[in-house]
Amino acid sequence: MTRLTRLRLPSLESIKKHIQESPTNFRLLYKIFIDESPIKSKEGDPKRRSISFNNNSKKTPDSDVDRHIKSLLKTAAKQHHENNVKDLHCTIQLMNKTIKTYGSAGRKLAMRGDAPGLLLYFQSSYEQEQHLSGDIRETLNLLGYHHPPSGSRGLRILSIDGGGMRGIVGIEVLRSLEEFTGKPIYELFDFICGVSTGAILASFIGFEKKPLTEVEHTYQSIGFKVFNQNVLEGAKGYLFNHAYYDTKLYEKILKEFVGETLTWDTCRDPRTPKVALVSTIVNEMRMAPFVFRNYTFPPGITSNYKGSTEYPIWAAVRASSAAPGYFDEIMLHDTIHLDGGILTNNASQIAIHEARKVWPNRSIQCVVSLGLGRYDPLNFSSKKLKSLSLAQKFSRIVDSATDTELVHETLNDLLPGHIYYRFNPYLSEYIQIDETRPEKMALLKEDSHMYTRRNFNKIMDVCIELNKAGLWFTFFKDTVLRQWTISRALYRYVLLRFKNQIN
Repeated sequence: MTRLTRLRLPSLESIKKHIQESPTNFRLLYKIFIDESPIKSKEGDPKRRSISFNNNSKKTPDSDVDRHIKSLLKTAAKQHHENNVKDLHCTIQLMNKTIKTYGSAGRKLAMRGDAPGLLLYFQSSYEQEQHLSGDIRETLNLLGYHHPPSGSRGLRILSIDGGGMRGIVGIEVLRSLEEFTGKPIYELFDFICGVSTGAILASFIGFEKKPLTEVEHTYQSIGFKVFNQNVLEGAKGYLFNHAYYDTKLYEKILKEFVGETLTWDTCRDPRTPKVALVSTIVNEMRMAPFVFRNYTFPPGITSNYKGSTEYPIWAAVRASSAAPGYFDEIMLHDTIHLDGGILTNNASQIAIHEARKVWPNRSIQCVVSLGLGRYDPLNFSSKKLKSLSLAQKFSRIVDSATDTELVHETLNDLLPGHIYYRFNPYLSEYIQIDETRPEKMALLKEDSHMYTRRNFNKIMDVCIELNKAGLWFTFFKDTVLRQWTISRALYRYVLLRFKNQIN
């Protein structure tokens, strides 16, 4: 009789021991799927540090909100008629506060009236008043009214992948675009989206408008400070907090370099593009992307992705780059965020979706998807493995979950070649996301330079596409629509004043 033997599975202790000798992506998957410590909500874990910000949305009858907004518009129009700039500025600020307080109801009711037309008229009248013009621009942004991209034929979209210190690769490719177009990146693109490391770069380029030389210096400074960890302290942090690096230090550095400005406050500068930073929500029924925005959508239009405009830039970057095993997750109100790269390491499809929602009547002119390098060993396929260890299996699963090329292949099939461009330089060796050694940073730059030289024609095609001027018909249509919106609002306001004088 054949003797059956019991199948011996590896114990949890042996798996944990194997983790220390496993690649980073295996530790990441262990954190998400094997770790038995539950992700608790704010109420379930008194030790969890929750970061809360002002969220003053109120539920008030629509009639009261409508009456209040109309009263503010009437007051603003009167102050403009009297050329009372100081009081008009105060009224616009009060209107901003009112719309923020009443949330979506306030935006909907304000857009239903003549608010956009009057605000556009005020803006054209006070272009020299920088602070007043900025407040008016913020009001329009809160209402979901966005000026059409000027000087271009359509939407120009940039998406930056995650990849840790390999962000140097992305900076070098962007430097090539700046060099051949003669324009800074924030002027070349109308919409910039970033994930993880891409979120850091997007905030520096889109929000701060830093030159790429300064971005590179600041980026490396952050990496050297954060990833310079004592092994003993790192092991202690990983054991107790599942975070090898000092999360509090990382937050402090982000506040210093990125700032505590709210994302929606950045729209006050007319040069600021629309920016989206993507994280992953992990304490709901299923994990889902979360988008930190500096814009709202027009009335009646919603995104397929949850998001907010109410958090500081540093918190948005922190959430988007909360890589499991490297940094602790972050709780914003009652939502736990992890690195956006867990689900969408290439967020090009999210960027396209969001941009089309912001400007629903605008076609896409150019999409640039920027990867942060990939390493494909030449001899990998020469020897096929007949069996895989547990670590190798999980490593392959994580590689597929965080893969960026599948999104690229899909978009490459759906979008024409003159619209969609993907840059993802090949690396001569695998570089960890927490690598900070100078010789490795130099190697990344060398690989990037070689890639840009080999793809010179492709880069020139992108530059030509980005620099294409808008069609006269599009400019004419935008101008007519803007003037019609202003004229209609002024006509109704004058008619209302005439009726009040008769009565």
